[in-house]
Amino acid sequence: MQWLKKIIGFTTPEEDELNLMREETRRLEKEKNKLEQSVESLKKELEVKESKMVIVDESILLQEFALYEPRYRFQTLESFK
Repeated sequence: MQWLKKIIGFTTPEEDELNLMREETRRLEKEKNKLEQSVESLKKELEVKESKMVIVDESILLQEFALYEPRYRFQTLESFK
């Protein structure tokens, strides 16, 4: 009887439901994979930004204690003018 169903394209409502569920499962798997890739990308971006934040924090601390490197070669205000 199964072979006859295949030939004439007849399916039961249960089989139709099962096929819809399988299609939805495949779609959700694809979406899950895309989201996982996005999460990994964001984690890497966060690591980079956190490392930059630490560098900036260290620079601020050094400046608070007047231990910073001047950006310009002027020693005094007069030499700046």
